[in-house]
Amino acid sequence: MRTLLDPMDIAGALVTADAAHTCIATAHYLVEDNRADYLLTIKGNRSSLHAAAVAAGRELIAAPPGHVNEERGHGRINCWTTWVAGTDARIGLPYAARLAVIRRDVAELAGQPLSKQVVIVATSRSTLSAAEICGHVRRHWGIENLEHRARDAVWHEDDQQAHLGNGPRVLATLRNLALGLFSIHGIIKTKQTVQAIGCRPMRAVPLIKQRHRPAINSRLEIALAHHWAVAVDHEGRRLLSRKVANYEEAILAMIAAACELACEVRWAVDISFRLSALLLALLVSHGQQVVYVPGRTVNRMAGAFAGEGKTDAKDAQVIADVARMRSRFPLLTTSPDKIHELALLTSCRGDRPATGSS
Repeated sequence: MRTLLDPMDIAGALVTADAAHTCIATAHYLVEDNRADYLLTIKGNRSSLHAAAVAAGRELIAAPPGHVNEERGHGRINCWTTWVAGTDARIGLPYAARLAVIRRDVAELAGQPLSKQVVIVATSRSTLSAAEICGHVRRHWGIENLEHRARDAVWHEDDQQAHLGNGPRVLATLRNLALGLFSIHGIIKTKQTVQAIGCRPMRAVPLIKQRHRPAINSRLEIALAHHWAVAVDHEGRRLLSRKVANYEEAILAMIAAACELACEVRWAVDISFRLSALLLALLVSHGQQVVYVPGRTVNRMAGAFAGEGKTDAKDAQVIADVARMRSRFPLLTTSPDKIHELALLTSCRGDRPATGSS
């Protein structure tokens, strides 16, 4: 954590972390050394702290919850119930001001329960409400799912028994290498690929030997009369960030600039209707791959990115990073008739931005 946070000014920030970082040293480092606040998950890896938190949590859930949030989607019902109360030093974590218990219940649409998950968190920020704590924890889980889902679901990283010497670091490096090769080659079915290579290890040789130019993901955020484009590479480095006018010449120049950065370019937008008609038509007509990132996903993830408030540049950066980490967004296509219609419009009135209607 020190290696990551030392170069940053995190004064006044709220730092969320998983149970591996929940300890006295982390609390002192964040609150005393950096004047920040923490929101830490408490699990069984700290047995005494976990036992104290569980005892306090039993008393806490006897009272009515402070926040309940229910959502329906993907054929199931998700319900998050949050209890929160003030705490003191008796749980053994310095500066802990609030203790919260969050229970996630998953059920079928008919009401049949599927699973239940309970997590205990502690925070040094005494002003956080139950709804705010639940929101911060869910955004933390969202980032964790994007980064660690394959490691947990395919390689069961959390259940690994290698703890001595350089063993854990070597295994993590090999898993990262495998995921990097899959990403470079556009492989999205990680589990099936790992199983296939496990049956015939020589299937991995072409993935290692084949050479690729570094691919980037170029993302465009639509903003009323103009677009904002952000291009990031596979490691998340920002290669380009600029405003693009809603004119055919400007968009074509943007496409050309992005294609010069890498041989494989993937575009992501969060608007797929009238405002982006010209953009989508030009991208599809020039053979570009375009995916749609739902605005709901962007809004949920925006809080996890530091920087300025809601701006076109920040939204484009969020879309770029989310699309970089997740490859299962739907592809967008435009019919040939629509492309031909927009081509006629732009050729007749090249001095005006096309809006998709005559």
